[in-house]
Amino acid sequence: METLGQRIFTARKARRLSQDTLAKGLGVSRQAVIYWEKDTNAPEAPRIALIADILGVRTDWLLTGKEPMHDSPELPPIPGEALDRGLLYRVLVALERYFVANGQDMEPEEKAETVLAVYEWAVAEGAPAEIDISRISSLLKLASPHRRAPNGNR
Repeated sequence: METLGQRIFTARKARRLSQDTLAKGLGVSRQAVIYWEKDTNAPEAPRIALIADILGVRTDWLLTGKEPMHDSPELPPIPGEALDRGLLYRVLVALERYFVANGQDMEPEEKAETVLAVYEWAVAEGAPAEIDISRISSLLKLASPHRRAPNGNR
C-alpha cells in the first residue's frame, strides 16, 4: 500500500509540478516537501486539504489512498501554474508576426488579454508545434475589432 508521501509524490508528478512550485503554493520550504515525500515527516493536518487542492486530488485519497483519486476528470487550475514556456514563446512570436504583417498595435492590457486568449486556444488545440497565425487571424479580428494602427488610428 502506498504511503502518504508516495501519494503526494504521485499527485505532484501527475500535475507536473516541481517540489519548489508545490512548496511555494503551500508556503513551506522545498525541504519540507522532500521530507513529506520520503515519509520522514508528515504535513500538519490543516495543510492536508490545501495540498489536496493544489494537487487536484481528493483529501480522502491523499490521506488513505482509497479511490477515486479525483472528484471529477477535470483538474482544478494550479495557483501560480507554470506555463508551457515553449508554447507561450510560439504564441508570442506568431502574434508579433501577425501584428507586424498587418500594421497593428495594441495597448499593453489588450495585448496581454490577446496573448492569454491565444495561449488558451493553443492549449485546447493540444499545444501545436507551430502556431498557424492564419488559423487564428479571424479569431483575433473578432476578439478585438478596435485595434490601433501604428499611427494611433483605429
